[in-house]
Amino acid sequence: MKKGFLVYIIKRITVGLLGVLSASSIAFLAIKIIPGNPFLTYRRLPPEQMNEILKVNGYKEPLIVQLFKNLWNCFLFICISPINHISIVSLIFTKPDGFLSSPFFTSLKISIITILISLFFGILIGSLMAVKKNYFTNFIEKITTSFSTPTVITANITVVLVKILFKESHNNLFMNLFLPSIIFSLPVIYQISQYTKELMLETLSADYIKMLNLKGLSSKKIFFKHVLLVSIIPTISRIFSLFVNLLSTTFLIESVFGIPGTGNQLSSLTYKREYEGIVFLVYFFSLLSITSRIIDDIIFVYLNPKSKLF
Repeated sequence: MKKGFLVYIIKRITVGLLGVLSASSIAFLAIKIIPGNPFLTYRRLPPEQMNEILKVNGYKEPLIVQLFKNLWNCFLFICISPINHISIVSLIFTKPDGFLSSPFFTSLKISIITILISLFFGILIGSLMAVKKNYFTNFIEKITTSFSTPTVITANITVVLVKILFKESHNNLFMNLFLPSIIFSLPVIYQISQYTKELMLETLSADYIKMLNLKGLSSKKIFFKHVLLVSIIPTISRIFSLFVNLLSTTFLIESVFGIPGTGNQLSSLTYKREYEGIVFLVYFFSLLSITSRIIDDIIFVYLNPKSKLF
C-alpha cells in the first residue's frame, strides 16, 4: 500500500469519525427538542417525585453534559434504558434468546439475502440491456424501471395481495424473510442494473475493446474478461456500503411486514422517547457506514488494474 493511499485512508477515518459524532449529536438534540421524557408513565406522580426521578437519571443536568455522557456510553457500548434498566446493546444484539434471535440478526438476514438477490439480478439485467437490443431486453428494461417504486408502496401492495390470494400468515419463513428480501431488493436491482448498463456501454465503446475485436479475439472472451470484469468492479467495490445502507434502512420493510428487527426496535425506542437507545443506533450505524466505505475504497483500489496505490 502506497503512502498516498494510507494518508487518504487516515483522512477518511478522521472525517468519518467527525461525521459519526455529528450524526449522533444531531439525533440527541432532535429527540431532546420534543417536549416530554421517557418517564411519561409517571405523569400522575406529584411534581416533586417526578423531579426526583429525572434528577436521579441525569435529566436535570445541563444539556451539554447529558450529550457527552450519552456519546461516551455509546463509545463504550454501555447504554442503559432508563425505564427498565436493560442494556440497549443486549436488547438489540442478544435479546430474547441470544444473537441468533436478536433484532439485529433478523435485520442482518434480510439485508444479506437482499444484497445477494440485488447483485445477481442487477448485474445480469444490466449486462443484457447493454449487450443485446431486442424486444425481450426492452421488455426487461421496462419491468426493471417499475422496480424503482419506493419499497414501502411495493411492500404494502404485496402484503395486501398475499393476504387476499393466499391468506398467508405473518408467522412463517416466507413472509418474515424471503418475501421482504425480494421486495426490498427491487429498487436496488433497478439501481445496479442501470449503473452496470452505463458502465458496460462505456467500456464497449472504449478504443481498446475495438482494438481487441480487430485482433480477432472471440466475442465471449472479450466480454467476460475485458468488458464484464471491468464494468462490475465499481459495483462490487461498493458492496459493503450498499449492504450497510440496506441494514440501516430495514425499518422500511420491517414496519410493513411486522418483522421484529432493528428498525422495529428503533420505532419502539422513538415512541418511548428513550434517546439513549436512539442515539446508540445512530452511532452504531454511522460507525458501520464509515467502516464500510473505507473497506470499499480498499477493495476498489485492489481490484482496479490501473491503480498503483497498492
